[in-house]
Amino acid sequence: MLGVVTYGAVLPGLTLLSFQGRRLGAGELWLGAGPILGVVALVVTLAVGSGLVALAGVVVGPLGVARRTTPGRLRLWRLALAAAVWGLWLFGTQLLGQAGVGALVAVLAGVVASVNLVGPVCVQLAGRGYARVARSAAGLVAARRIVDDPRATWRSVSVLGLAICVAALSSFADAGSGDPHGGQLAADLGTGSLVALAILLVVGATSTGVVQAARVVDQRETYRALSLAGTPLAVLHRARLLEIAAPLVVTLVLGGTLPILILLPMASLLGPWVLVRAAAAIAVSVLALAASVQWSRGLVNRYAAAVPSSGPGAAV
Repeated sequence: MLGVVTYGAVLPGLTLLSFQGRRLGAGELWLGAGPILGVVALVVTLAVGSGLVALAGVVVGPLGVARRTTPGRLRLWRLALAAAVWGLWLFGTQLLGQAGVGALVAVLAGVVASVNLVGPVCVQLAGRGYARVARSAAGLVAARRIVDDPRATWRSVSVLGLAICVAALSSFADAGSGDPHGGQLAADLGTGSLVALAILLVVGATSTGVVQAARVVDQRETYRALSLAGTPLAVLHRARLLEIAAPLVVTLVLGGTLPILILLPMASLLGPWVLVRAAAAIAVSVLALAASVQWSRGLVNRYAAAVPSSGPGAAV
């Protein structure tokens, strides 16, 4: 409902945008009551379906006791598949062009989608490496959390990586702006990509905040146990910051490398704006991620201070 209200509130501002040499009208931007209700229903359906899929991983026995399951290790076939798709894009562009625009777009979509295959594996490897060199309690806790569930760790930053990629790719419009015939198209593409970037940054910051808060709620028993064992709150907060350090580095590398990889077959479209816009998106992404961690500090304090009402912990 907040999204619907925000959509209506930003319509006047969106009418200031120009496409095809003219400003957009409010009537062109308003979907109508039917499509909006359809979107709301679709979002609710996706949320319920996602919850049911997540619950499928919990096995309930005859006595109603849930059995905890450890996520399986990620396999290296993900890296091999991503490398094959990237190689096809880099070295088979001419062949794909002869096959048609559909094949070219399909492989390009595969290149972008492959980041979600590579990301969790890279996060897992980074967590293992960090566990070997960590010398503090906070570092060891952070590394163990990363290795235990690299998929969830990657989900907390993956949208920001997409925002970095879009920011860099939006610079290709500037490369075509010198063409008098394609100037208008280049301007429209640049405007559209910046609008998409703004939306992605908002969605990414919101998604990251929700994921960080959810991880704290999921780990509330661990926070309570560590607190009862005498772990200072400062160590718990430092562990959360270190926990996002490895996935953040992976995201920055993938998000900054992927646009160059995509534009490499079109070397003429590479320019300084690729680096400038990617750097700006990286800075905003880092700030958004840090803000999301700070935003959920209150949850950590609440669960760490909570004392069980019964059982051995009550005496403590």
